[in-house]
Amino acid sequence: MFQFTTYHNPDSFETLEEMVENITNHGLTVKDQSYSQEWDETTLALQGTRDQFEKFFLSNGDSSQSIDIDEFMEELVEI
Repeated sequence: MFQFTTYHNPDSFETLEEMVENITNHGLTVKDQSYSQEWDETTLALQGTRDQFEKFFLSNGDSSQSIDIDEFMEELVEI
């Protein structure tokens, strides 16, 4: 099992609800969610398998940018 921290703010492409739905549709679990008024953003701690994270990242990557899956996978924390 692995964990990854991501952030959502009002400038994000999708709403927080859409983001959480997208995350769970890939089999990942939101284990913690907290809002910072100072930064006006929500921090999400995600958990899942390496395969789930890889599928999530590849399906949500910006097609105009080169995808560095190895760099993303290095940010996963084994728990």
